[in-house]
Amino acid sequence: MTPATWTAVAGCVHAVTDGRTWTAGRGLGAFLDGRRLSVNAARPLADCLVGTGFAYTLQRRTEQGRLVAEVLPRVRDIRRIGSAALDLCSIATGSLDLYYERGLRPWDHAAGGLVAIPTETVYGLAGDATNAAAVTRIFEVKGRPGDHPLIVHLSSTDELDEWASDVPAAARLLTDAAWPGPLTVIVPRAVGVLDAVTGGLDTVGLRVPSHPLTLQLLERTGVGLAAPSANRFGAVSPTTAAHVVRDLAERLDPRRDVILDGGPCPIGVESTIVDCASSPPQILRAGGVPVEEVRRLLAGDLADTSGPSRASGMLASHYAPRCAVRLVDSADDAFALRSGTIGAEILDLTDDLVAYARELYARLRDADDRGIATLIAVLPPAQGLGHAIRDRLAKAAAPRPR
Repeated sequence: MTPATWTAVAGCVHAVTDGRTWTAGRGLGAFLDGRRLSVNAARPLADCLVGTGFAYTLQRRTEQGRLVAEVLPRVRDIRRIGSAALDLCSIATGSLDLYYERGLRPWDHAAGGLVAIPTETVYGLAGDATNAAAVTRIFEVKGRPGDHPLIVHLSSTDELDEWASDVPAAARLLTDAAWPGPLTVIVPRAVGVLDAVTGGLDTVGLRVPSHPLTLQLLERTGVGLAAPSANRFGAVSPTTAAHVVRDLAERLDPRRDVILDGGPCPIGVESTIVDCASSPPQILRAGGVPVEEVRRLLAGDLADTSGPSRASGMLASHYAPRCAVRLVDSADDAFALRSGTIGAEILDLTDDLVAYARELYARLRDADDRGIATLIAVLPPAQGLGHAIRDRLAKAAAPRPR
């Protein structure tokens, strides 16, 4: 079997080897040299297009029944493909059961491998939080400063006490109400939590995500996953698997790293972070759980944010595209500014804050892809998801560190 070349178009993967073209598409059946195969003839291909990160394995059976495999080249540019190829080859059914039923492991956490995970907020670059080598690789691949703590993702509230030496009443109340969901609590760390995970602090950030694919992975592996966003440090967060491929493919190891495609993130901005180790608690980052809801749950017992940076997203400049971002308070102000700014475009989704949050990072990325010089963003009202959107836009517009 000669080395294969491949493309991915319209939701199908096309592998060319020995001059023959094998094609498979979810729900479309399988084809050889353009001719549709019968169910039995298609089975070796349809069952064996298996994702191993962003490299794909094409398997076939010889006449003697022996299974042989060819690793297809890595994805290098998925901009024109979208998530179709990953959706077909990484998790064809939207479930990890397909892998485990076939005796396959989509990700080997014991080997220090990393896995890009979909969550309801953004995609994360995850590793076993108890594996020092894996945690070190997260920082290396992301280019993240070593003193920036990571959030540990858990499978259920039952694991809270395993990672915290003490669970303040506020943390217990918030997690009971909001987990699984876009809420991170900062609590005193348990003995044994790695310094690399906490940035050397005596606290740790914990959350239970609500994305079913990542919850499956957490339950299957039985380990906590340390995970920042799956992009280069300080840049725009990823909300699709294609974003992850574009940002990190060249830095991942196809022999042990995996990208799971769970589709676009439904919320689109990161989790709300509440420091429950402080008294009263402080909101360190606005996010998917509105500030008003946190305040309601805690009966108003919240203090203003103070103290040093001790959680993700607290730096002045973050989530930044290459283009300049200018902020205005109204559509009228945006049009007035655009009239005097060369190469400017307006971003205004203030009539639908859910859509604004969900599409924000994709819009910032798209502006860069199209070479927009200046993006003029209309700030939403400071309510609900508007708090998180305003925070991300303010950081995207802040002066970049040199």
